[in-house]
Amino acid sequence: MALTAWKIFLQKWTDRRAEKLAGDWDGTQEVEQGLVAFQTLLEYHTDIAFDFFEAWPLRNIFVVPSDLPVVLLHQEKLDFSATPERE
Repeated sequence: MALTAWKIFLQKWTDRRAEKLAGDWDGTQEVEQGLVAFQTLLEYHTDIAFDFFEAWPLRNIFVVPSDLPVVLLHQEKLDFSATPERE
């Protein structure tokens, strides 16, 4: 949506510029190239921001300390100290 608004704005600007220069200048291709470059830059920075956002929860929210014993309900009464002969 924002890129469409930029495209309309730049297209109007190039039309006014072409009128001032007596129609010798056609900036359509330059506008298209500029918009493609802007969109590429925007996608690049958005990708970096999402990479940082993705790494943050993995380091902070979903981390389980290594010294924390995790025992599920069905494992509560298991005895891991029993030898195979005693079982």
